[in-house]
Amino acid sequence: MVAAVVPVYENMKKDCVQPNVFTYNLLVKALCQNDRVGAARRMLDEMARKGCPPDDVTHATIVSALCKHGRVDEAREVLAAAPPVCASYNAVVLALCREFRMQDVFLIVEEMVQRELHPSVITYTTIVDAFCKARELRSACAILARMVVTGCTPNVPTFTAMVKGLFDCGSLHDALRMWKWMVAEGWAPSTVSYNVLIRGLCSIGDLKGALSVLNSMEQHGCFPNVRTYSTLIDGFSKAGDLDGAMSIWNDMTGAGCKPNVVVYTNMVDVFCRKLMFDQAENLIDKMLFENCPPNAVTFNTLIRSLCGCGRVGRALGVFHEMRRHGCPPNDRTYNELLHGLFREGNCEDSLQMVIEMRNHGMELSLVTYNTVVSGLCQMKMSREAMLFLGRMIVQGIQPDAFTFNAMIYAYCKEGKIRMAAWMLGGMNAVNCPRNIVAYTILMAELCNQHRLEDAMVYLLKMLYEGIYPNTATWNVLVRGAFRNLGCIEPIDLVQHITRDLSAGT
Repeated sequence: MVAAVVPVYENMKKDCVQPNVFTYNLLVKALCQNDRVGAARRMLDEMARKGCPPDDVTHATIVSALCKHGRVDEAREVLAAAPPVCASYNAVVLALCREFRMQDVFLIVEEMVQRELHPSVITYTTIVDAFCKARELRSACAILARMVVTGCTPNVPTFTAMVKGLFDCGSLHDALRMWKWMVAEGWAPSTVSYNVLIRGLCSIGDLKGALSVLNSMEQHGCFPNVRTYSTLIDGFSKAGDLDGAMSIWNDMTGAGCKPNVVVYTNMVDVFCRKLMFDQAENLIDKMLFENCPPNAVTFNTLIRSLCGCGRVGRALGVFHEMRRHGCPPNDRTYNELLHGLFREGNCEDSLQMVIEMRNHGMELSLVTYNTVVSGLCQMKMSREAMLFLGRMIVQGIQPDAFTFNAMIYAYCKEGKIRMAAWMLGGMNAVNCPRNIVAYTILMAELCNQHRLEDAMVYLLKMLYEGIYPNTATWNVLVRGAFRNLGCIEPIDLVQHITRDLSAGT
């Protein structure tokens, strides 16, 4: 647009034709759209020099552009020098809310009042939404109350923001009461509102209620969109009702609603949970045919499920398909494959996968290092795992409890109690607090070696550090005590009875 407007403006100056405010507004808009906000601001000075005062549109355009580029303090300067316009103030309020600068927001609202400009429903709704997203519901309710007291009636977006915030904070009953208040006020919920309610009900497992809302939505002439169906499919899938998810998918396609990548990915997950891998791959092929390219999440969903079922070879095939379809594997893709390969005992290909990650310029994350260390430990390759742990520290990646627990477990399984104890002692040296799992693993091996007294020493150390035994810890120690007495049968009998009772319930 700048390329079209600027030459006309330059020709006007050459021909001594004085631009009017409409011309300047076109130029300011063009400059802002071309990310030349500084040049647009300088136009304000030129307009003043030429005796052409900027109008509300000029100021609003510049204020909105400055806010869009995160230059909200500059926007406030323009705002202060301009006639008070609600749209400009709302742009600043929105920008400040996005940065959660709520003290500044309240100053802006007070400034509006001082300039005899009443905050609109958009102003209040923006603030309510910001507090709800920050899960500060008391503040959101206070703003809602202020709206009502000042005679500003909440609208559908206001109620929708409140319902979403209440659901997100687990206040189910209050969310439903807010919904009923909206309907009682005569407001017709929008598709966005219905989607928020359906999402909230699905999040607490009330799928019957979610379906009832879907039916109500259609009866009131508000048609579900792709997000509505996506939320329901995801809700049914997470609840384990895969047939219900399939039914929603059929309703969606039957209604002519075109799925997006999120819905397709949810359905790939549904097929994978039902072990229908052929159908999952066919759906990915359909995505490509429908010009809806699968993303890394789609492929990772299939790869994770295949690896979990021990079909690592097929997962590797999907991995190569990713590249062919122009979807580069990410950190999670490699981690899923590493899990699968180590689970199969395929150490060689696992380590080759790590080399491939590096060759593609990928930095190994904590999760990747933990996957490799844990995999090597499971294969009783503690020496190699220790080498990876050393590389991890050299790379500046802090080992966590999972890393140490895996190493302690490996050393214990190899009977290297001294190394396991050394590893436990080294946790604090790298600011990784010792934990109940690490102590229990070590005490279990000590008991297996009939070293109950040493196990009790570690129990006292654990208690001294404020770590309290759990059921697994006591089970280890009691079994160790009976083993010391040469009689383990009573514990086995108690465990057998406990398992039978649990199965009966």
